[in-house]
Amino acid sequence: IILSFGTNESFGKISDTEYIYQLKEFTNNIKVLNPNAVILVMTPPPSMFRRRRPNTFIVDYTTALMTLNDMPVWDLFTRMGGAAGIGPRGEYAGMIARDKVHYTVSGYQAQGSLFVSDFMSAYNYFKKQKH
Repeated sequence: IILSFGTNESFGKISDTEYIYQLKEFTNNIKVLNPNAVILVMTPPPSMFRRRRPNTFIVDYTTALMTLNDMPVWDLFTRMGGAAGIGPRGEYAGMIARDKVHYTVSGYQAQGSLFVSDFMSAYNYFKKQKH
């Protein structure tokens, strides 16, 4: 199961501690219903407040997620270049919507492509290690 959220949640301005608490409650509920599920969590992608200030809650959530030892985490925030990645000269600047929170179709496709590429690289590395 792949979970990806945090951008919209950050506009509630909850702390990283509360974010992790809610995430763990959610994943624990999934495990109750499906104890054999493997849950991978993506960090939120970069976004902005009021189209001009970097969303620092996303940075805090990413940092907190990357310290988890009990579930795999894929760092989408860093993979997209952080806040600079959506800035005026960033690689993904043209792929974030005008609200600077959501992404265009091509932006979501780019996120999917990054994930698949990294996931397959990790899988291929794993396969090589087994032989």
